[in-house]
Amino acid sequence: MASAEQAYLFRHALLRDAAYQLQMPGDRGRLHGLALSAIETIHGGPPPGPDAIDGTPFKQHHTDVIAAELANHARQASAFAGIDMVSRERLYLWRAAKFSELTYDSTSASQHWESLAALIDGSASGEALGFAGQHAVETGRFARAEDLFARSLACSRQYGDRKLERQALGSLARVHGNTGRFADAERLYLQVIRLAHEDGDALTEGKALANLTGIQSRTDRPKLQEQNLLKALALVRSAAADHKAEATILGILAVLYFEDGRVELAERTFANVLAIARAHGLRHAEGLALGNQACVQQSRGHQQQAAESHETAKNILRETGNLWGLGAHLCDFATSRLSPECYLHASSVWKQGEELLRQFAGTATREAKRRAMLDACEKAGVPPLCGEAP
Repeated sequence: MASAEQAYLFRHALLRDAAYQLQMPGDRGRLHGLALSAIETIHGGPPPGPDAIDGTPFKQHHTDVIAAELANHARQASAFAGIDMVSRERLYLWRAAKFSELTYDSTSASQHWESLAALIDGSASGEALGFAGQHAVETGRFARAEDLFARSLACSRQYGDRKLERQALGSLARVHGNTGRFADAERLYLQVIRLAHEDGDALTEGKALANLTGIQSRTDRPKLQEQNLLKALALVRSAAADHKAEATILGILAVLYFEDGRVELAERTFANVLAIARAHGLRHAEGLALGNQACVQQSRGHQQQAAESHETAKNILRETGNLWGLGAHLCDFATSRLSPECYLHASSVWKQGEELLRQFAGTATREAKRRAMLDACEKAGVPPLCGEAP
């Protein structure tokens, strides 16, 4: 009984911490190094590492689920015992970041990429900061993302890395667009387009042109969207097999067709997006396309198909951690169901989507969805979904 009580007491966090602090710093560091080696041995040895930040395909290893813990052991061994384990810390931070991406844990991925950036030199540090910023955007932390992208941009210019500069400028433009700073976003996208054209980077030029088209549509410019999107699509297809970019641009085109009343063309284009997404394992794109397809089906009176697409889209968007996408889909689906008979259900769905957008989306997205909802409610002859039911 006494031994059981002692074991229980030792598991208490405060007692564990006290026992840990009793160790001399040098001994503590050596213990961290021993722990790292022992855990690696138990899991079949250390995993392979990348030749560059994102230059080696990620192949899962038994240590991946505890990669962040192993990075900490390496860090503590270096700090307290002077054991040179910086390369091991870099390895496990990289694996922790990639594993977090694989499991759709954007918060952890952002933290690991930023920690890794502090341990590497040159423009590779800027690359890691850019990855950290992308995941900050996905979790709605736009101020944090802007800081990370600005640091990535500074790094690109310090080391003369034009590719990284284009990426950082485009990412900053995305943040400005999401937070309603459309003039700044447009200015940055135009810089990206110029730099990409000068450098013969058709893929980046096409992506930036597609994003610029979306920004210009928000500022009520004359609608040259379709022409620019088709040009962007041609650039992306000519550059390389970037199926994600192709699916994204086709998805924007499909939305444009739907808003312009070309419903059958929109439905065919969404089907094309789904085919690309499913063929290449693009779960994010699949979820967004299914959500938009549900709205098209709902508008055509295909209730059963719309309900099935809606449920599948919700499941995929939750599974992939795309909570801003889920919020946008719920708001759009609620708007597509507007009628006096469906008002209560639409209002409930809208409130769920609005809350997700409040947490994870920028002000521009929230305001655009709200304007669309108010217009749809007026046309349907029902009160706004954000108000009380009649």
